Amino acid sequence: MSLRIGAFAPEAAFLPSLARLWLAEGGAHEGLIILPSRRAAQALGAAFLEANAGKALLLPRIVALGNIDEAGLLLSAGFSLPPPSPPRGGRRCWRG
Repeated sequence: MSLRIGAFAPEAAFLPSLARLWLAEGGAHEGLIILPSRRAAQALGAAFLEANAGKALLLPRIVALGNIDEAGLLLSAGFSLPPPSPPRGGRRCWRG
């Protein structure tokens, strides 16, 4: 695997610019792109589709480092968290 480095203007939108540059370099389905969250990974998939004029294509492997916005995704999908448990009475024991 060879390392390819590209550049785009700092004021440009990151994900659309990355998608356009990746497609321009050729080998669209080869390689690995690491992003900070699943939301960014999904947005990059949409940016690739837009950069390819809506035509289907094979994508490179896109990996999210962590599940930073997992709770936000659950809440936006209509799921709700259970109510908090009421505090229990009695003595608490702390070990130190």
